[in-house]
Amino acid sequence: MAERNQQCAACHPDVAAEWQGSPHQRSDRGEAYRRAYSREPLAMCRGCHAPEADPRREPPEPLSLLGVGCVTCHLSGDTVLAAPRSQELTREIAPHPIRRVPAFAGAGACAGCHEFPFPDGALRADHALMQSTVSEHAASEHRHVPCASCHMPARGEGRRHHGFSREDRTAALRDAIVVASRRLPQGSVEVRLELRGVGHALPTGDLFRRIEISAEAFSDEYVRVAEDARYLTRHFHPAGKSGAPRRQRHDDRLGADGQTVRVVRLPLGQAAAPLPIAWRVAYQRLAHPAGDDDDHAVVESEVTIAQGILPAHEGEPP
Repeated sequence: MAERNQQCAACHPDVAAEWQGSPHQRSDRGEAYRRAYSREPLAMCRGCHAPEADPRREPPEPLSLLGVGCVTCHLSGDTVLAAPRSQELTREIAPHPIRRVPAFAGAGACAGCHEFPFPDGALRADHALMQSTVSEHAASEHRHVPCASCHMPARGEGRRHHGFSREDRTAALRDAIVVASRRLPQGSVEVRLELRGVGHALPTGDLFRRIEISAEAFSDEYVRVAEDARYLTRHFHPAGKSGAPRRQRHDDRLGADGQTVRVVRLPLGQAAAPLPIAWRVAYQRLAHPAGDDDDHAVVESEVTIAQGILPAHEGEPP
């Protein structure tokens, strides 16, 4: 399949250049995925991260480098699948058969790798989903907006960008969440987050992502006096020793339950009352899913979405 994919790239060099280095192309090579896979090596992971290889074995180098390629999404036998074109772009000139399928332009085209149950589903009566992005999209107010509209913006000439938002991820995150903050009495901070224009929960996808809302009060010498943090993510009960699956306690991600607004209060205590308070909202990726203590999870990377300093209230008692 690697050779077949090279044939695609030879005729579509502009699309191939966008795809090269994208999350899809690097699906089996990303450092975060590699570290997570080393902790929990499952064939189901390889099925999506190296889909052109045998999931029961380590993928050959060419197929690992290929990741999710042109052939993965577009090839069905010898026929290339594609989305319908507009009326003015109906003429097909190609060295291979093309089948234009309306479903290919919808969420169903992404469902195979972006929604699936936990691998221990046989032990779960509730058939919980490990990733649920497609269901989240179906339940959102943007259910009629295809995934490609946001993740593959139009580039003219009847095609979409195949970089999958790799270049503007930080800007996209900052545009997706509107943040406001204010001080409350007795050294507390309130941070309000509102999800805008996103057709799924945020964060969505794997269990390695969360939004951190944090605040700290500091003295004139910039010595930290008090701090607190909350995390918007899927929260699980601690794993037991019986081998039973971990159960989800609650899910407070933005939009997860149809609620696009979350208000988080961080009580720093009376020691923070007469001091400036710095606050921050960050989108974090973890080296592995958070354990029983969210505060001690290993953060692999993060994007600061918003931050600021709330000045001390004059006359507020310590």
